[in-house]
Amino acid sequence: MVDLHAYYHGNDKAKGSKAGIFKWNGGEGSRLQSECKSAMKRGKPPASKPHIAQVLLAKKAAWGGVKWMEFGASGSLKTPWGSGEWGDASSDKKPNAIFAEFIGQVHMLTVAGGGCESVRCSDGEVVKGTFAQAGEE
Repeated sequence: MVDLHAYYHGNDKAKGSKAGIFKWNGGEGSRLQSECKSAMKRGKPPASKPHIAQVLLAKKAAWGGVKWMEFGASGSLKTPWGSGEWGDASSDKKPNAIFAEFIGQVHMLTVAGGGCESVRCSDGEVVKGTFAQAGEE
């Protein structure tokens, strides 16, 4: 709100300044986006964590009805929208979280049961996903 107010009603120096308001383009300035970026642990996902082991065992997930996204052991991610990366994003508050980043978007996935719930960090959109079962193509 402060940035929006400065854009329209700021003093002569701040009025019309796009620097503050444009940091919000795509959610970059949002609290959710900041939390997502700080939770991301890049590099090879640690297979010793149960939620990571579950993803590695499944190797694939259907996401929002689209089959398949492929999770590589090295942290590589293949999606119908393009390549990306994934990894651990767990914390004390969210012990079963991973991130998936592709086409410039970061998604936080909470792994539970045979699937996950994804929250897109830029706008909070929630999508359900299911992990592949043995022999499923």
